[in-house]
Amino acid sequence: MNTHAMRAPRAAAEDRLPVHLLSPAALIPFPLRRPVDQRPPAAKATASATATLRMPEECGRGEFFDSDLLPGTLFANRYLIEQVIGRGGMGTVYRATDRELEETVAIKTLTVNCSEGSPGLLGRFKREIRMARRITHRNVVRTYDYGQSNQTYFISMEYVSGFMLSELLASSSPLPCRLVMRIARQICLGLQAAHEEGIIHRDIKPQNVLIDQKGSVKLMDFGLARLAEGSDGLTAAGLIIGTPHYMSPEQVQGETLDARSDVYSFGVLLYEMLCHRRPFASPLLGAILAAHVNEAPRPPIEWRPEIGSELDRIVLRCLTKRPVDRYDDAGELLRELDRLQSA
Repeated sequence: MNTHAMRAPRAAAEDRLPVHLLSPAALIPFPLRRPVDQRPPAAKATASATATLRMPEECGRGEFFDSDLLPGTLFANRYLIEQVIGRGGMGTVYRATDRELEETVAIKTLTVNCSEGSPGLLGRFKREIRMARRITHRNVVRTYDYGQSNQTYFISMEYVSGFMLSELLASSSPLPCRLVMRIARQICLGLQAAHEEGIIHRDIKPQNVLIDQKGSVKLMDFGLARLAEGSDGLTAAGLIIGTPHYMSPEQVQGETLDARSDVYSFGVLLYEMLCHRRPFASPLLGAILAAHVNEAPRPPIEWRPEIGSELDRIVLRCLTKRPVDRYDDAGELLRELDRLQSA
């Protein structure tokens, strides 16, 4: 079967975001901008000197580095590179034209060298991509194929014209509760499809949530966190996989993960959408990781009383330290959200 030609079903009308909420500029009546670090110089210097864990850097759309593929490059004898559309700890994402099918795709070139490092890494990479290709849901960015070109491994994916959830969260005001619930439900739907296939995302965060031009929410990058993860949850360079602010306690401690780890990360994201802040904040990444393991988050209702006690309870259950106390998977969590909305 030619997976490049397959298309995910259209999003149900009730799940799409309203037309006037289809871009950050339409939702927020002032320009989006990168948050400014307002810490005093001494605090910034301390953070720089003591942080031993690195977080992936982001790149603006259209910005190129010396190591990037340039526009007009024919990559892998098939993909005509057009523009950089994203960058993270796992690699660079480009918009490209598939010359064989004459359609727009996204190409992610990986910084991980699958032919080196731990034994079986290449095999694990292929297994993870095969698993990701099994997810065919409207709320998941479709993975098409993987390949290698000049020692560079890459993944071809569905191209989504839209913006990242992180762009909405960069505003200086909280998102409307109604909008949060519509986004949260679609994330859960995509995550449920993965959990039903036995697939764990491992890196739920705003940069991995896309909102397309029609208002559909899509999860991306299934399987890539597992690719870079060693037996202790760290790469040789000390880069934590997933992202420290959204990691579950068991992920921080290098334990075996299941769907309940994704539930925790989703809880962090839901907390952030509702409260316009993450449950744990510190200039030191080590302190954030320790907080995931040891500290109870401040109840979101204390930051935003209008969310109500039931939604507050759902968020806090996602964020419990012991996996056994959380929802079993995204499906159970989705049923709770639907029950709340129908009450």
